[in-house]
Amino acid sequence: MNASEHAQQLEELKKSDPEFYKFLLKEDKSLLSFGEEVAEDEEDKEQQEDGAAEGLMDEDEDEADAGDVSFDDDDEAQEDEEEEKEVKGKKGKKGKKEKKTKADKQKDAKKDKAKKAVPTLEQVLDDETNRLVTVRLVNYWSKRLRLKPLGTIRKLVIAFHSVSQTDSPHAKKKDGDLEQLPKFTVATPAAYNALMHLTLSQVPAFLHSKINVKDNKTDITTQPSWKKVKTVIKAFTTATLTLIKQATNQDMLVILVKTLSQLAPFVNGLPKLRRSVVKDVVAVFTREQAPVTVAAVLLLRQFLYYATPIVAINILKSTYMAYVRCTKFVNLNNHEHVRLMRTAVKELFLQDPPSAYQLAFVYIRQLSVHVRDALALKRATAMQTVHSWQFVACIQLWAEVLADGKKNDKDHLFESLSYPLIQVAIGSLSLSVNARHFPMHFHVLRALISLGAKTRTTIPLAPHILAPLNSAEMMRRPIRRMMKPLNMALLLAFPKAHIGTKPFQDAVLQEVTGLMLQYLHPFSAHIGFPELAISIQAFCRTFTRKCKVPETRRAVKTLSDQIENNSAFILQHRGSADHSPLDTEKNDAFEAAMQQQEPPLQKYVELWKAHELKKQKLLKSHGTVPEDDIEDEKAARRRKGKGGEDEGEPATKRSKAEEELAGDEDLEDDGEEADDGEDEENNNLDWMFE
Repeated sequence: MNASEHAQQLEELKKSDPEFYKFLLKEDKSLLSFGEEVAEDEEDKEQQEDGAAEGLMDEDEDEADAGDVSFDDDDEAQEDEEEEKEVKGKKGKKGKKEKKTKADKQKDAKKDKAKKAVPTLEQVLDDETNRLVTVRLVNYWSKRLRLKPLGTIRKLVIAFHSVSQTDSPHAKKKDGDLEQLPKFTVATPAAYNALMHLTLSQVPAFLHSKINVKDNKTDITTQPSWKKVKTVIKAFTTATLTLIKQATNQDMLVILVKTLSQLAPFVNGLPKLRRSVVKDVVAVFTREQAPVTVAAVLLLRQFLYYATPIVAINILKSTYMAYVRCTKFVNLNNHEHVRLMRTAVKELFLQDPPSAYQLAFVYIRQLSVHVRDALALKRATAMQTVHSWQFVACIQLWAEVLADGKKNDKDHLFESLSYPLIQVAIGSLSLSVNARHFPMHFHVLRALISLGAKTRTTIPLAPHILAPLNSAEMMRRPIRRMMKPLNMALLLAFPKAHIGTKPFQDAVLQEVTGLMLQYLHPFSAHIGFPELAISIQAFCRTFTRKCKVPETRRAVKTLSDQIENNSAFILQHRGSADHSPLDTEKNDAFEAAMQQQEPPLQKYVELWKAHELKKQKLLKSHGTVPEDDIEDEKAARRRKGKGGEDEGEPATKRSKAEEELAGDEDLEDDGEEADDGEDEENNNLDWMFE
């Protein structure tokens, strides 16, 4: 019986016995659709063939996942079943195939020719089964992320971890969760790049989609999905750390560190892994590459945001110790990097003031112990501990932390540490009055001046700033010796050969006058400025009478004149004031009014800063200040008949008898040059721009 006869009988049954027909329709509908099933047999066979290929793919994935003993197979199997149902449901909705015309067949033929190079599913599955990472396998994983994200991410991370650990001297001993991960090998460099790009871009986004991180108070370990992705986080982070140690390219390092920054909330949930990450990132932080240092600091900031107080202290301590180790030597190559590191460490400490206070208290006390030992024992080793770049770097760091931390210091924690730090710094200045250690004194004084200016604290630094001018090397005329100008920012101690020479005197003179201007500038509009300047003006008057060097005398007198002009300006406006010196509100109002009128010392300091900026640019471009000024001076002395050396031959140090013999001539020359200098004092900045 064919399908047409069967349909005819059903029509007759419908007319003769409608109730029985309805019963068949409800209970056994297949009898009524017998003809349609026969017509659709061929199409069902085609669909079964398509489903077989898809089933092969799913079966292979299940076998691969079964080998990953560290991952949860039950969760992935459940996810695979749900996704297979969705895929089959979509396939069931497709209609019957339509007959193709000749034009359609020609188009299909062209498409088949174009797709000859496209890898087949069997090829991709062979690569995955053989654990061989190819470009086609990475592309396949990229597409599968939409259907099976968890299973595909696991395969990606396994391959990523395996590739990073292959023949790596930085690969650490794997823990229990990672020691049974399958091994993958990379076929080509293109496949390696494709795997890196896909993994680094997709894994962090996937983790954030699985785990909800609202703020630093969220406990992510209690979320249901934490157990599913815990091993993924371990494997991916460990592999990334290994790549960071291997990487030499700056851009690649920045990308890897930024990727870890996105995992900070998850890594904080794994204490052992977090310690490894912090240790390795701190090592990256010390590299002399500014973009890498900045990226590492941003990552450490993320860890501090999610860390507990104890963890925060450990992170800050590790960062501080790394900074101290990197400041053992400061030169032209690492000077800017040390400054960047100091700023970065300061920002980390200011992010967590309570933890920063505890560490600051401990380390400032440690500095005081070093100073006390140096003062009491008088040993060379104790003195070297204080007269070192590391000691100076610590003073500079804590001065900046206390100065900038006052803005957000609601509990006045940092304010209580200012006095101990100032006492430690001033104590280090009294260890030695030797002229060789003047550069170290200048670095410490500059840090204290900045601290006083930002905290509005009056620190009695004037005697320490002016002390180098009283040294014997500054009072007598310079030794005639050919020397290069000195870059004071890179000096901790003067070379012995430079002591007493003209470059030495020029450097000390510029540092003293510059520090004094910086010290007085914050108080230039203060109502008590005249009283602050009394002792400074008295010193300047005494010094100009005793000093034998005309240039030094003229520079100090210029500084004294500027201070005197500013004092007269304040006294003139203070005479009309009718309030008590104890009235702080009116004193502040007076200072604000003087700031608007711009006192003379402020104008002078602006010119000085512009000159210093120009000089710093020259130092960065040339390494030292050009030597034209020294050569011009020696040529002028030869023309006057005072040099006595052959051209191009450096002057030798004069004997004691020669110095005594030349003493009267020097005094006479001083008098003549002093008279000539009176006409030049109208331009107060001439000595600075020579």
